[in-house]
Amino acid sequence: MFTPENLEVVMVSFEGPDQYSLAGGLGVRARELTRAFAAAGFVTTLVFVGDPGRAPEETLAGVRLIRWCQEVSAGFPSGVYEGEREKLEVLARTLPDALIKRVIAPAVGRGRVVAVLCEEWHTAAFCRRLSDRLHSMGLRRHAVLLWNANNHFGWDEIDWRALGYVASTTTVSRYMKRLMLSRGVNPVVIPNGIPESALDPPDAAAVAAETMRRARHNLEVLIERLDELGFRFLTQEANDANQREAGRRVQEIHKQVSAKLTPEDRFDGRCGWHTGSVDPAFGRRSSTGH
Repeated sequence: MFTPENLEVVMVSFEGPDQYSLAGGLGVRARELTRAFAAAGFVTTLVFVGDPGRAPEETLAGVRLIRWCQEVSAGFPSGVYEGEREKLEVLARTLPDALIKRVIAPAVGRGRVVAVLCEEWHTAAFCRRLSDRLHSMGLRRHAVLLWNANNHFGWDEIDWRALGYVASTTTVSRYMKRLMLSRGVNPVVIPNGIPESALDPPDAAAVAAETMRRARHNLEVLIERLDELGFRFLTQEANDANQREAGRRVQEIHKQVSAKLTPEDRFDGRCGWHTGSVDPAFGRRSSTGH
C-alpha cells in the first residue's frame, strides 16, 4: 500500500494555479488535487506552463510548483493557450530529462516510488517520452505513469496504442470511459471531487458585504432599465403624436381638395377617387384628360 513514506506524487498539466495558467476546470483540478495530496502528507510537485513573470520554482500550500516553458510564454503574454503549439513542443522535448533529474531520481534515491499524473492530450507525447527515458536510465520500475482525460479535446493527435502501453489511463466519468473504449483503451474512472475547504462555512462579514454589493448592483441595473423603458415610452408617445398629426394633415388636405372637385371628378374611376375617400396623391385631371 502506498503511503507518504514510500510514494511521491508529480502532476504534469498545461494549466496550473497562476492567473496566467488558469483557463478552465483543468487548472482548478491541478491546483486542488495537488494540494489535497500535500495535505495528506505526500511530497507533491506540480509542473505546469506558468506565468513567465513569476519564479521558476516555489512552494505554495505545501506543493512544489515548477513553472515550465517560461521562455516561450514570455513571447505570449495573453495566457496559457496562446502559443500552444510552441509550448507543447518545448514541454515534450525538454521536460522528461529535467523531471527525472530534478524530481524522480532524487525521490528514487530516497527509496520512494514516484506517481506521475499526466493531464489531457497536451501531455500524451511527454508521457511516452518520459517512459522511454526512464527505461533507458533504469528507473522505469520506480515510476507509475498515469494519463488522465477530462474531455475529448485533441484526441485525434494522440497515439492511443502507444499511450495505453506506457501508462495506465484514467478519466473522470463513465461517459468519458465509453468514449475512450472506442479508442482502444480501458480507463479507470476516478470522479472529480471537491476540496474539503469548499465545505467550510463562509465568512459572515464577507457574505454580508457581497450581498450588499449585489443589491446595489441590482438596484443600479433596475434604475437603468427603468430609464431606458421611460425613454422608449416617451419616444413611442412622440412617434404616436407625429403619426396622429400626419393623419390630421392628410384629412385636412382631403377636405380642401374635395371642396374644389366637381361631382364628375369625385367619381372618376381614372383618378381612383370615390365619395368619402379622397387620395391626395392623385392630382386633378387636366383639361386635356392626361
